[in-house]
Amino acid sequence: MKRMNRTKHGLALALASSIVAAGVVAISSAPRTFAQQPTAPLPSSPLKFGAFVARFDPGGTFTMQGQGWPALSGNWKSNGAEIELSMSGGPGGCDGTGRYQFRVESNRVSFDLVSDDCKLRRMIIDRSTWSPAGEKKTVPVRRIERTEGARPPSSPDPANAKGSWPTFRGPQASGIAEGQNLPDRWNAKTGENILWRTPIPGLAHSSPVIWGNRIFVTSAVSSDPKATFVPVCMAMGMRPKIARSTVG
Repeated sequence: MKRMNRTKHGLALALASSIVAAGVVAISSAPRTFAQQPTAPLPSSPLKFGAFVARFDPGGTFTMQGQGWPALSGNWKSNGAEIELSMSGGPGGCDGTGRYQFRVESNRVSFDLVSDDCKLRRMIIDRSTWSPAGEKKTVPVRRIERTEGARPPSSPDPANAKGSWPTFRGPQASGIAEGQNLPDRWNAKTGENILWRTPIPGLAHSSPVIWGNRIFVTSAVSSDPKATFVPVCMAMGMRPKIARSTVG
């Protein structure tokens, strides 16, 4: 009797195990479905992208215009997040259909190419984001804040710089130098009335500027007829120092 009960108990366990296994198999083999977000429809109001204005009519027609570009018009239809554009009588290669992925975010529409043999359509639509034509773009206000820093030393007044020749034709461009006690003759060969001299590279045709013990001139250091001028600074008693920058 006990043996028969054990046999029945074993059969019951085996049957229960088979049912559980079958249930697991049934659950694992059932198809999995995921909820998809519905795609927002294209706005029917005019959209603008740069110089282009487009309109996708709910009736299935569209127009696209831009100043200096051929006008495009035809039919459109959407399948989920994909739009198909078709035209007739358009520019060369644009008689076929073009397909683009689109997404609507707030009141803006973005397009990305799927396939399109029309080069003109691709140039306008691919990777573009369109906004409502009547929307005014808000340009953020630029604020420039000046931070305190080391102030450059103030330049002395050229008019009060005694003994200097600060500009072309001297102070106030008057061409007058008073109280300089200049010699009325000099001789470069003998050195008569010449305090200091130094060779200047290139062709120095500029009017010199003298400030204190410094002399500033410009010189063309090149055989190239299109050469630019370079500034040269000299301290009396020293060789000239050529600046690295050029003056066009």
